[in-house]
Amino acid sequence: MKRAVNLSVFGALFFMILLMLLPYLAPNGGALFVLFYSLCFVLPAVSVRFISAKLGNAEGGLRLFPDGEGARLSLPLILPSIAAVIFLANLTSYLLSFTGASSGAGISGGVFYVFLAYAVIPAVGEELLFRYIPLKLISPYSKKAALIVSAILFSAVHANLFQIPYALFAGLAFAFIDIISDSFMPSVLAHLLNNSLSVAFNLFAFSLGMKLILSVFAVLLVLSLFAALLYRRKYAERFRAIRSEKASIFTSEFLALIALSLILAATSAFS
Repeated sequence: MKRAVNLSVFGALFFMILLMLLPYLAPNGGALFVLFYSLCFVLPAVSVRFISAKLGNAEGGLRLFPDGEGARLSLPLILPSIAAVIFLANLTSYLLSFTGASSGAGISGGVFYVFLAYAVIPAVGEELLFRYIPLKLISPYSKKAALIVSAILFSAVHANLFQIPYALFAGLAFAFIDIISDSFMPSVLAHLLNNSLSVAFNLFAFSLGMKLILSVFAVLLVLSLFAALLYRRKYAERFRAIRSEKASIFTSEFLALIALSLILAATSAFS
């Protein structure tokens, strides 16, 4: 399992390096930026899959789309997870406001570009690199280890004191959704909806259209919670099964990446 963990760490580190180089490769706001930004996700994912195949690493059978039971179990968890992420993001922002730390740059650009660059590409790319790859590589050894590694790497690559806490929760929730559905698509949907709501709120604030979207979200959230209650025993069973597994995950490479993330986060927040 150590090799599988380190392959996932390699993908995350490769992504962080490419992301730091991105401003020097293409200016923000154009088609070239979108291309290079997409490659920041694709190149590490392809590299990890290539190395994994060469090494003969064991891989799980995570599907693209869930089967009927996977869909019934995963869909009711999507909106409650998003609601919890939004709450944690706002709580973190509120707490950091007392420290003088920066929450990072805002978004800018036309509506189509903003949704593509800040919602669609991160949702698909991050799920590919930080959900699909770790779950596929590590799940054959331990679903618990795969869930934890996936969540921590997803949180660490943000390297931002504002994003790290809620990204950690989102990573745990989205990985759990994928594991119980045995599929990659539910977390892509959850991530895309979460990012789209965030982008829409930044663009339109409390406009009439945004209020309508939030009203629909609230109604669907309540319905999702009722649906989730129907499957609470199955969720508990899946959770107990995952929790009972061993998870020896903290390799020296993994710990070094976490330390690097925290250093970058603190540096950017108080610089």
